[in-house]
Amino acid sequence: MNTCAIILDVARAGGQVHADRGDLVITAPVPLPHSLITTIKRHKAELVAVLSHSAVELPSLVYRVTRFYGCTPDEQNLALEIALADPDAAIECFRTLVAPCAGKA
Repeated sequence: MNTCAIILDVARAGGQVHADRGDLVITAPVPLPHSLITTIKRHKAELVAVLSHSAVELPSLVYRVTRFYGCTPDEQNLALEIALADPDAAIECFRTLVAPCAGKA
């Protein structure tokens, strides 16, 4: 499983994940499934590396927009991979794209 898929799985479960000074921070309104927690632990170093170079809100924005537009999980993963390649440009783009999704996704 790649890091983008893990990040999106956390978002699908209602949570968010980001890196803070080398640590992985996960927030969720309900406990995440045990299998997802195990996967996160197994890929922690990769997740921290990827998320350390992106805006905290980027994965959440990508998930909200791609879900709103009916993207498949594979398309969501690809969108996040592309966004993480240039997070500064992507955050600006997805902030604009999320506006029509407010309250709908």
